[in-house]
Amino acid sequence: MSISHQTQPTPDSCMSTCLAMILDVPASQVIDEFHERYKSNYKRASAYLQEKGLCPSPRNVEDRQLWSDRVYLLAVPSLNIDGGMHSVVADTRNDETRILDPNRGREGRRYYREQHKPKEPLGELESDLNGWVIELEVWF
Repeated sequence: MSISHQTQPTPDSCMSTCLAMILDVPASQVIDEFHERYKSNYKRASAYLQEKGLCPSPRNVEDRQLWSDRVYLLAVPSLNIDGGMHSVVADTRNDETRILDPNRGREGRRYYREQHKPKEPLGELESDLNGWVIELEVWF
């Protein structure tokens, strides 16, 4: 199963949109069920994914290795909010690493490009992802 990219509908819904991509449901559904509870520190992403039948595993913040055949929820530096954080999905299945950034597709918003290709020039709003913290490793 390949994860389909979704664009976050609001400036602060990156986490909800990442969960929607992992679950293969519309972002609006996750926003309705999860977003406000997450923002108020009442619900964690891991608990929400468990409720939906997945097996997320929190990772040690010192572990930056992305292993093959896994899906990760990553915390990354925001490209659009000075000093802010942002959530993206890393899918290391199918012999490649894909970065699914929910900011991709939002007008005027910078985003991490899907694959690191050092010899290819970056688009105007693109950046390569070079640093992250693994929030969750997700097992299907």
